[in-house]
Amino acid sequence: MEGNRLKEFDQNQLNKRRRCAVLLKHLHHGMHKNFNKDLESLNLTSVQGEVLFFLFHNQDKKIYQRTIEESLKISNPTVTGIIQRMEEKGLIGRVVDEEDARYRIIVLCDKAIEIREELAIRREIAAQKLFQNLKEEEIDELERVLAIMTHNLGIDEICCDKGERRWSKN
Repeated sequence: MEGNRLKEFDQNQLNKRRRCAVLLKHLHHGMHKNFNKDLESLNLTSVQGEVLFFLFHNQDKKIYQRTIEESLKISNPTVTGIIQRMEEKGLIGRVVDEEDARYRIIVLCDKAIEIREELAIRREIAAQKLFQNLKEEEIDELERVLAIMTHNLGIDEICCDKGERRWSKN
C-alpha cells in the first residue's frame, strides 16, 4: 500500500527533497561541531553557549529551567544535565524564587559575565563563516524558506536574538 502511494510522487522531486533534508541535517550537525570546537578553549559546548546567550538576552526576566526547555526546544532531562554541568563550571546558579519557594531561578554568575564578550565574538565569527559566500538577497530568501519549513513542522514561533523576530509562513 505504501509503495503505491510513493509512486504518486515524482521521483526527481523526492530525490531533491531527500538531498535537501540530508543537507539540512549535515548543516545542523556541522554547525554544532564547529561551534563546539570554537568553544572548547572556554570549556563550553555549543548548547551551553546557547543557554548562556538566552540568559544574557533575558537578564531582566525570571528564568526557570522550564523556560529554557520551552524556549530552546530542549527536553527536561537534557536541560537538567546542561544546567548541572554549567553550575559545576561556575557559570550559572539557582536561587529560590522569593515569590514561590518551590521554584528556582536560573541566574548568571560572574564567570559567565566575564566570557560574554568572547562568546559573542566567537558566535559572530561562526556566523560569518557560515554565510561568507552568500549575498544578502540569498540570506533573506534562505530565512524566508526556513521559516516556511519550520512552520510546516508545526513550529510557529522562533526567537532569534535580542531583536526577537517572530517568523510566520507569510
